[in-house]
Amino acid sequence: MSDSDAPLAVRSRLGVEVELARLRRRYGEFPVESRTVENEVDYFLHGMDVAREGWIGAAGAWVSDADDRVLFVRHADAPEEWCLPGGAREAEEGLDGTAAREVREETGVVCALSGVWRAERKRIVLGEDPERRYYLLDANFEARYVDGSLELADDDEILEARWFDERPDSVVAFARGKADDWFEG
Repeated sequence: MSDSDAPLAVRSRLGVEVELARLRRRYGEFPVESRTVENEVDYFLHGMDVAREGWIGAAGAWVSDADDRVLFVRHADAPEEWCLPGGAREAEEGLDGTAAREVREETGVVCALSGVWRAERKRIVLGEDPERRYYLLDANFEARYVDGSLELADDDEILEARWFDERPDSVVAFARGKADDWFEG
């Protein structure tokens, strides 16, 4: 690892651990998976730049309503599968704030978060030099519908948002197990 990367690796790992501790204090214990992700040079360097600015990851929410329907969206970058509303953390925002904000921005729905059902600690490494690294955290929350009606964001990121009372045909990989359990149970 180069000397210039060492402080970022330490800072980003510490930022992830601090956010995990904060989320556990607020929501209790939850499972945390860990994995290493290899990035190509340009993508890795871009990630390092945003990590230096304080970015520690992304968040989304599994939003259900009183009829036990679940809110899914289709993103422009993966139009063939249904995903949870969510996105990148903004400065000075906890990942729970990110999840609630992203649900509202992407779908027009206001939700109340009740817990974390999945978190993933990522060690991002440069493919050609795995000693160069930084860390991110993705968190997915349980949430209940509070208010609002489906209204897509004014950008081209979200193609569609919809409530489902049956499992969609194609669900993003990390949410498949939860979708199977939810809709079969």
